[in-house]
Amino acid sequence: MHEFFSGVLPGNPFPAARGRGLRRFAAILVGSCLCASAWANDFLISADTSQAFPHWKWAVQTDGGPSASNPDLTLRVGLTYTFGFGAISAAHPFYINTVQGTGSANAYPTGVASGLDHNGATSAATVITFKVPASAIGTLYYNCGNHVEMTGVINVIDSVFKGNFEVPTP
Repeated sequence: MHEFFSGVLPGNPFPAARGRGLRRFAAILVGSCLCASAWANDFLISADTSQAFPHWKWAVQTDGGPSASNPDLTLRVGLTYTFGFGAISAAHPFYINTVQGTGSANAYPTGVASGLDHNGATSAATVITFKVPASAIGTLYYNCGNHVEMTGVINVIDSVFKGNFEVPTP
């Protein structure tokens, strides 16, 4: 690994990027580029209806950062994520689903085994907590129960790196 980064970073300009530090540097470098939301803990979700229908979106804020429209989210097995809500109502119920689409027919199950404590948020008072289990690895979706254009992808991963890489703990 050191040889790889020495070729990419001639003279190894980052003193901390040696041995274990190099693995941490690589994990942070690649992790921040490929799946920044895997390190997030909190999402604030609001219905963005500022554009004319059918251009409504979910406005998603990650850990208090800037808002993005229907962004892909990456969640890591074993971590706990909190979904809080701003502008949301029964007209725009928020679901985590197993397929992309409206309604609750394909809602990800709630309970201890699934790690999801609630699904189908319809109020800003609702908070959804998701402790991601290994059984969730793959692709889930977040959807409005009524509007197909208000949707996004949730990529659930086991870990960012395999083998000799060190995965930083958030």
